[in-house]
Amino acid sequence: MEPRFVDREAFTVMGVMIHSAPDKVDFGAFWEKEFMPHHKVLRALSLDGCYYGVWFADEGDDIPFYLAGMAVPDDAAVPKGLLIRRLLAEHYAVFDCTMEAIGATYAYAYNTWMPASPYEMPQGTSDFEFYPPEGVADVSPAIYIPIRHKSV
Repeated sequence: MEPRFVDREAFTVMGVMIHSAPDKVDFGAFWEKEFMPHHKVLRALSLDGCYYGVWFADEGDDIPFYLAGMAVPDDAAVPKGLLIRRLLAEHYAVFDCTMEAIGATYAYAYNTWMPASPYEMPQGTSDFEFYPPEGVADVSPAIYIPIRHKSV
């Protein structure tokens, strides 16, 4: 399971956020209960019709933030109940997977591939899940991990 490598320009994601360890979240329920009530508004603002699950660094408590959302214009007005975050332009290792294999793909990427590779994830960057605008049964997500060559 080797990644492909892509450069991606900066972009802005609007959505809903949770502050929780990944193993403590029922992601299906989170997307359904928290994201879906805002889906029509977000879909109307979306630049690409795709969905993003973005992980942001913790604030000193070792618990990350997860934002479920869609890419929107940088200057989009933020409706009540939503928030907006900007991701910087980065070089990414991209791991294609299935919905069922997201957890295993993250584990492989961070625990097997990254330590053996010449790369590291730069401090202060965010990885994300990318979900194309296909029907739910046909979704083939990808995990984007920002990378830089390891410092010696």
